[in-house]
Amino acid sequence: MTMNSLITPPRPAAAAEPATQAPERAAPRTLRVLLGHGDRAELRRLRGALRHAGFDVAAFESGFDLVGHAQPWVFRGAEVEPPDAIVCAANLADWSAAEVLRILRAGDDRTPVIALVANDHAGMRARLFALGADAVRRADLDGAELAELVDTLVTGAGGAGGWRHAA
Repeated sequence: MTMNSLITPPRPAAAAEPATQAPERAAPRTLRVLLGHGDRAELRRLRGALRHAGFDVAAFESGFDLVGHAQPWVFRGAEVEPPDAIVCAANLADWSAAEVLRILRAGDDRTPVIALVANDHAGMRARLFALGADAVRRADLDGAELAELVDTLVTGAGGAGGWRHAA
């Protein structure tokens, strides 16, 4: 026996450590999209395409309602998160996409906004970009293309690599 063993009790044999499991990953968060369109049939078509792609979609025919739901707010004590993206057609029931953009950007809202236009007029595109649109597309675009564009703008994935999309 050594002097050290008299002072310090012997250590028990190390127990086998349980196998460690990989930490569970949180499920990816569903991206929230606000959709505004003045044509009820188009609103249903685009909402269906975005939902099919896995987005949580709130749809509105009114620009007033769209803007109201774009801001963070509290409902019955629970904070309501702002959207991850906004898709806004030029022909809302009460306001134009330009008016929606003007209000959102005046409030310093940087949520990505995709403006949908009926005619591919260069002057309208330039005006919407100047007001803060992140992308301008024809309103008749395919729903899968819209879903891909929303995903690209929000996550930065895809071939564009940035928010300003003019195609």
